[in-house]
Amino acid sequence: MVAQPHVVFIYDAPESCDGRCRGACDRYYDIEKAMKDERVALATRPFRMIRMNTTAAKLEPMFSKLKVSRSQVVFLNAVTGKVVPLSPSKAKKPSQLYASMRRAFSDFYGGKLDQLVRRHEHLLIEHDKMGRALMEVQQRQGRAQEGTLKDRLNRRALAIATRQKLVDTEIEELWRLRPKPHD
Repeated sequence: MVAQPHVVFIYDAPESCDGRCRGACDRYYDIEKAMKDERVALATRPFRMIRMNTTAAKLEPMFSKLKVSRSQVVFLNAVTGKVVPLSPSKAKKPSQLYASMRRAFSDFYGGKLDQLVRRHEHLLIEHDKMGRALMEVQQRQGRAQEGTLKDRLNRRALAIATRQKLVDTEIEELWRLRPKPHD
C-alpha cells in the first residue's frame, strides 16, 4: 500500500447540542460544512481522511505539541511525520481549507492539486452527460419496433456504456499518485 498524507478532523462536538456547548457545536458544524464543499470533497481523494475526538487526539503522541481542545483540522505527512495544524477560523472556510490541502498535496506528492480536481470535475460532467444520453436511448429502445432503428439504438447504447466505463477508468487512473522522494 502506498503512503498517503492524512487530514485529521479533530472534533469536540457533543453527541447532542443543547445550547450549552459554548460554540463547540458551531465550530464543528462550520468545519463539517466546509468539508462538504464540492471542490474540497474532490480534493480529499489523495488524502486519508480521519475523524478523531479531542479526547483521543490528546492521547495521540504525534499531536503532543498541539493544543488539542477544540474542533480543528490537522495535516499529517505520513512519510516525514510533519504535523501542520490549521486554525479553526481557517478550517471553516472552504477556500482556506482547500488552499491548505493544496500545500499539503504539493509537499507530499510534488504536483498540483488544482489540475487533478479540474480534470476530475470535467470527467464527472462528461459521465453525467453520457448517463443522460444513455437514459434517453434506453427510453427510445423501449418504444422502438424491431428492425433497423432498434439495432442502431442498441449500438448507440453499447457505445455510450463503453465510453462511461472508460471515463470511470480514467477517473481511477487520475488519482493513482506516487509520493515525491523525501530525504
